Order: sequence, then C-alpha cells, then structure tokens
Amino acid sequence: LKGLKVLLVDDSLETLEAFHALLELEGAQVHAESNAQQALAAAKQEDFDLILSDIGMPTMDGYEFIAALRKLPRTAAVPAIALTGFGRAPDAAKALDAGFDAHLGKPVSLPDLLGAIARIRGPKSE
Repeated sequence: LKGLKVLLVDDSLETLEAFHALLELEGAQVHAESNAQQALAAAKQEDFDLILSDIGMPTMDGYEFIAALRKLPRTAAVPAIALTGFGRAPDAAKALDAGFDAHLGKPVSLPDLLGAIARIRGPKSE
C-alpha cells in the first residue's frame, strides 16, 4: 500500500485507530475521520486512492456517505470498500448496490483487507 492515499471513516474510535495503524504500517497515507460528514468534507478537499467506510454510523450511514461521494467528480470513481458488522449476503449486495466496490464483514483480517484492495484496484496496486 506504499504511497496509497486512504480515506478511512468509522464511528468506533477503537476500530478507526486500529485500521489507521495497520494501513500506515503497510505504507499507506491515511486520513481518518470518526464520522461521515467530516470524511465527506475531506473528500471534497483532497484526492484519495481508496475509501474505507463503516456502514452503521449515526447521522449519516455508509450508504448515504457512498452515495454522496459518488456524486462528487473527485470521488465518483475512487475504489471504496465497506467495512461493516453487517456481514450477511443481502448486506453485501446492498453495499455493492449503494456504490461500494467491495464489502468486508467485521472483524476484518489484514490479509482479507489487502486482498480486497488488490482486487478492486487491479493492476494499479502492484
């Protein structure tokens, strides 16, 4: 993930800090926010290579967040992964329909996350 600019959003500070640390250890530059509104504001100001978002957040959930991101020219095509406790097949389908490129149920292992990132980024991630 060396040099990859990642926008990370999760309302659980423990989860946010853990993913932030893991992604940085893998070489990513991480911008972490604890709510979707702040993450959306950051996405309007900065370019990102990847978006990782929780689904179940107060005020603006992950579905609303990805819909808002997909309307912005800057983030319309940025690969996005839903990281969520909603892990059933219908939840995955809903996340993909909402605009995410992949869905991972929590708890997420680092190998699963890295694999999903490689899949949705394609040859660019090599």
